[in-house]
Amino acid sequence: MKRCLSVFLTIALIFMFAACTNPKNQQEGTTTSSDVSEVGSYEQTGGSAINKNTNTQKPNANNNNNNSVNANNNNANNVNANNTAGQNPPAQGKPSSSGQQSNSSNSKEKDKQFSAGNSAFIDINQASQATSQIAKAIYQAWYFAIYEAKDYGDYYETLTHYCRRTGLDSAEVTDAVDTILSDLGYEPGNNDDRYMILQIKSGAVDVVIGVYTANGWLDEIGDLLESAQKNISTLSKEYAEYTDRETLRLYYSEAWAYYNFVLSPTGSFSTLENTINTYENNLRKYNNQLAFTYLF
Repeated sequence: MKRCLSVFLTIALIFMFAACTNPKNQQEGTTTSSDVSEVGSYEQTGGSAINKNTNTQKPNANNNNNNSVNANNNNANNVNANNTAGQNPPAQGKPSSSGQQSNSSNSKEKDKQFSAGNSAFIDINQASQATSQIAKAIYQAWYFAIYEAKDYGDYYETLTHYCRRTGLDSAEVTDAVDTILSDLGYEPGNNDDRYMILQIKSGAVDVVIGVYTANGWLDEIGDLLESAQKNISTLSKEYAEYTDRETLRLYYSEAWAYYNFVLSPTGSFSTLENTINTYENNLRKYNNQLAFTYLF
């Protein structure tokens, strides 16, 4: 009987112990769930718990920027790689820089050639016009000495008509006459000697040359022709059509020959007019041909 009572008490104690233990375990389980919920360490996604630890899951803003930069760098590298590989060729038909420079250089050279030709043309024009005026004065002085000088009896009367015929200034003529007398060994200022100079052909013509030498015209003509020759020498055959190079050369040569003729006239009076007319006609022809290049 005592043994049965002991067994019964033992069973009762076991149930009591079990009853005390289960509520405690339930309470601990609830606390654990609550603790997890309050901490916010888990979130139900698709029925499973995912850890939301900010140190491991949340993207970092700096990392995003770095990723963007890296992506841009990758894109740039891809573009460079494509260009290097020739996958993005330049637009067809667009002039290359070397072609533009070549065209620009050619245009500048053409302008330079034209400017040189134009300067030569102007210089020859001025030289030939001045030479023509001197040649006409020579013709009139030659004519005066042959056909009119004998009609006048003294120097001043002769001087007046000589200047009227040639268009020269009387003071300049007298200075030129005295220079010739001095060169011949005569005393300047003697009116009889002056008169004799204007009575002969060589004297009358030399006075014209002396006047234009003293006033600087002949030197100026020489300078103009020298300048023209230098400009013509810079003209290239490559631009001959553009500058009318050969016609300029002929124009210069004719003007140069005419200039040398008035410095020292040769021949007779009967051929003088024809010589002057030949020079004048040739110069006019070349001038007209070049006018289409440099005036129009």
